[in-house]
Amino acid sequence: MNFDELIKKYNLLQDEEGNYYRLDKNGKKQELYAPVRVLAKILGISTKTIKQRIKFLNPVKTKDRGYRVVNTYSMSETMKACADFLDNLPVADKSGIVVINNKKYAPINVLTKMLGISNNAIKQRIKTLQPVTIKAGNFQLVNAYELTEAKKLCADLLQDVPVADKSGIVVINNKKYAPISVLAKILGISEPSIKQRVKSLQPIKTKDRGYRVVNAYSIAETKKVCNDLLDNLPVADKSGIVVINNNNYASINSLAKILGISRDSIKPRVKSLQPVKIKSKTGQAVNAYSIFETEKACADLLAKKKQQN
Repeated sequence: MNFDELIKKYNLLQDEEGNYYRLDKNGKKQELYAPVRVLAKILGISTKTIKQRIKFLNPVKTKDRGYRVVNTYSMSETMKACADFLDNLPVADKSGIVVINNKKYAPINVLTKMLGISNNAIKQRIKTLQPVTIKAGNFQLVNAYELTEAKKLCADLLQDVPVADKSGIVVINNKKYAPISVLAKILGISEPSIKQRVKSLQPIKTKDRGYRVVNAYSIAETKKVCNDLLDNLPVADKSGIVVINNNNYASINSLAKILGISRDSIKPRVKSLQPVKIKSKTGQAVNAYSIFETEKACADLLAKKKQQN
């Protein structure tokens, strides 16, 4: 709703200072106050937007129709604070599109859904386009871009590639594919470990759930190249420790934290010890050493540390 419509609907008058008011039955000046949710309905602007704009206004305590004490704000002052939202701008339809001079315009979030391309990708491509200001479905002012021109600039990204399902997987010719982030969750292996192992595999282009074009890899082939990481190895707890036959084991990284000695100092001391394979907290297969045996091998370093403390 714009200013003219509001003034007409609520019989508003304007004084010399530009404040809006109306006259009561006795002809007395009456300033209108309302809580935010009511102002939102009257002005046709989202409650979130109004709250942002009226932070500097002093509310008046009143009781609503349910006799609850609520903050109310001057309708006149709120109209001034939201003046740009009350301009006679084109309003997007249910699909988020505005038609101006027979051309379709849409904001970036709508273009993302329509074109199946990520926000960031579209932003990069449409920098050269001149936007128009429109009101979105929630009555917020947003920039909108000409749909045909946006499609031209994103032509290479509009390739017909499969879109992942809710689990992030794409099925092609009965083979399942997934991007590295999804593979990490499925296999319980860290992303850095998978990245190293899938370098020899041929990825395919897919769109993730955010409609971003990403590389996806065969789950079956990824399992093969990560076979050693998928062994039934004991997994370290939050502290990096694994208990095997009542003995505590930890990787060199974890031992350094546990004992308070540098990794470089521990490495030469544990060369004579027999390691066991475990899975680290990140899912990587690593060598782990008996904490008890490591403490013995580093006894002199631990003694020096104790003296210093």
